[in-house]
Amino acid sequence: CGSLSQVQDDYLDCFSDPKISGKIGSDIQEKKCCWLFVQAVRRASREDLAQLLRVYGQPEYVDWVKDLYRRLDLTSLYFQYEEETLAKLRR
Repeated sequence: CGSLSQVQDDYLDCFSDPKISGKIGSDIQEKKCCWLFVQAVRRASREDLAQLLRVYGQPEYVDWVKDLYRRLDLTSLYFQYEEETLAKLRR
């Protein structure tokens, strides 16, 4: 499924080891509207959302954005999405 592929790519760009995946983690710096960003916008507190919108795309805030993704438990959400999508494809 194309959308699952894109979501996997977004997740790997942010959280994988670049030595293994070849991903350099540039989606945040390039201010891409990736799956993780969209999920963070939907789930962040008002304060975190304001900060996210202010700093997204600024290289010096990449770690802050990744920390927000972790605090929002987007890794669990990603694996849930992946599992549900694969189950639908198997039907």
